[in-house]
Amino acid sequence: MKENAAKKRPDEEVALKQAAENLGNGPDLFYVNRNALRALEGNLLYGLSHIQAIIDEYFVVVGEFPIMEEVESWFGKGRSDFLVPNKEVIRAEILDKLIDKHREQYPTMLVDVERIILPPLDKLFELCGQIIFVPAIEFKEAFYFQCYSIIVGKVELLPFEVELTKNSWRQTAITAEEKERLQQVRKICELMGTLKIMNHSRFDVPGLLFWDSESGVYSAREDYVKGFIK
Repeated sequence: MKENAAKKRPDEEVALKQAAENLGNGPDLFYVNRNALRALEGNLLYGLSHIQAIIDEYFVVVGEFPIMEEVESWFGKGRSDFLVPNKEVIRAEILDKLIDKHREQYPTMLVDVERIILPPLDKLFELCGQIIFVPAIEFKEAFYFQCYSIIVGKVELLPFEVELTKNSWRQTAITAEEKERLQQVRKICELMGTLKIMNHSRFDVPGLLFWDSESGVYSAREDYVKGFIK
């Protein structure tokens, strides 16, 4: 047993060395819009609590919880109806659910749709109408349905989707050329940071670098790093 363990050690050391070397091959993060990420957090938490209230009331009405795709289908996506609940869509879906329940309960009976009585939906409509007041992100309305999942009647955030969404406000250098450009700008940023000036933002260089007042340093702009400006 000891000999086998000893034989594995060199291979394990090589694997660890390669893993360590590969750490530097990933994306190089060079800017994070912290204001936007804070606004995103508020946006997601608003959605979390309000969707929960919506599906709780839906359960009172229908006797079961909807899936997230169903909830998303209730709201408009266009300019004129963005996040506006479509009452007719909601009403029709609930009617279909109640018809299915009736058929399950009485499989040998024909269903007279006109005899199906919908329960009061005013509270559900009211709760759906609150979604439109979700906090904006940098003055833009947004709602990230893909970040939520309904699991056994509880609304949860999906960590992977949340991270993908956060990437919209993160800038990274990925290719070797981008990383080389980033290193060039970082040297200039470091030099600019040594200037004895009161208002650093007046020395922003469009397309190249800017003063990040929150972190208190000059940061690279994606224009040059990503090769938009050559």
